[in-house]
Amino acid sequence: MLNKEWKLNEYVSYLLLTLVLLSSWTDINGIYTELPQIVVTQPEGWKLGAYIALFSSISNIAPLALVFCKCIFRKETLNIIPINYIVMIIGMISCFLLVFLWSDTTYIFNRNRSLALLILFIHWTLIHYLIIIPFLVMELYVLQLLKAQNISFGRVKQYRKVS
Repeated sequence: MLNKEWKLNEYVSYLLLTLVLLSSWTDINGIYTELPQIVVTQPEGWKLGAYIALFSSISNIAPLALVFCKCIFRKETLNIIPINYIVMIIGMISCFLLVFLWSDTTYIFNRNRSLALLILFIHWTLIHYLIIIPFLVMELYVLQLLKAQNISFGRVKQYRKVS
């Protein structure tokens, strides 16, 4: 399998998959890059970084939940195409709304809180962790996915041909 020559569509698929995985990391790290600008306007101040890290860690549950659902409903086939569209649409909507609502605050528990920012960030990180799952079931792209994932996560390795 590793010795075959790639066609143009395989190169394009590999490139697009790498860009999807790379863009999700860029989005998440963009919040941390802009954190010094965000904390000036938000009522939580520098505690906001801890909240964002907590919500980012909690979002790791999303792939586990999807795998758990797959184990429970073993006999039914999981249609990947609607999941891909749902994941991408939620990601686009949360990114778009974050542009306009990041500075809004809500009065909860006798204090102003950055509720819109945190809710949209949770959706954003859920999408970040879920974006890889639908591609894993496609046996056609498993090798390309692993290489693209390593490149997008910064783990560039030398791939040898297995004879």
